Amino acid sequence: MVWPVKYRPLGYRVLVEPLNLNPLEDSWIWTPPETRQKFKACRVVKIGVGWRHGRDERKRTPMEIQNGDIVLVDLSMGNKEMMMDGKKLLLVSYHDVVARIDR
Repeated sequence: MVWPVKYRPLGYRVLVEPLNLNPLEDSWIWTPPETRQKFKACRVVKIGVGWRHGRDERKRTPMEIQNGDIVLVDLSMGNKEMMMDGKKLLLVSYHDVVARIDR
């Protein structure tokens, strides 16, 4: 029997889905080819609750991104890959999100 699994990132982690979009090649910013492979455009699937202030669990700083945003993620750090509903997802730290892509 297969149990349905739902992921909810903890703290300042972000669950993202990689996209077949390379914003660095389509932009006016020149980047070396080896740098282009380190960044990936991803859609935010779920976000954690944010940073905790000291020992107080009730005070948290919200994140600047929301579910559904398209962001640029630094893949050079150790990110965790997982499969959910047949889709490849990445669990990244909020610090690995470099930019939000507005269209």
